[in-house]
Amino acid sequence: MWICFSDGFISAVKSKNDPDMLVIRSRRLEELESVVGSGRHIKVNEGTDYKYRTEISKSEWAQIVSDRILETDYTNFKNSVKSVPLHDLYLKMWKLHFKHQS
Repeated sequence: MWICFSDGFISAVKSKNDPDMLVIRSRRLEELESVVGSGRHIKVNEGTDYKYRTEISKSEWAQIVSDRILETDYTNFKNSVKSVPLHDLYLKMWKLHFKHQS
């Protein structure tokens, strides 16, 4: 799944090694750390589509996402994104989705 947080674009997929774990991936280290915390072991893979990744249990990921939902305090998502590159990425996605709607 792809999840667009105000502070990071994240991809979550099941672990190939453990059915109870997910691989949480991002293209930017600061975005991954912002979402999952900076104290985790994060693998850096230059030759993969998502350079940064870590494994998290499904239940922990569900708690992270649930907490984010409960903390939502904005009425306009794009305006909640402070990082200019991330905002620009989301704006491009928004425009593509708007076109897809038609």
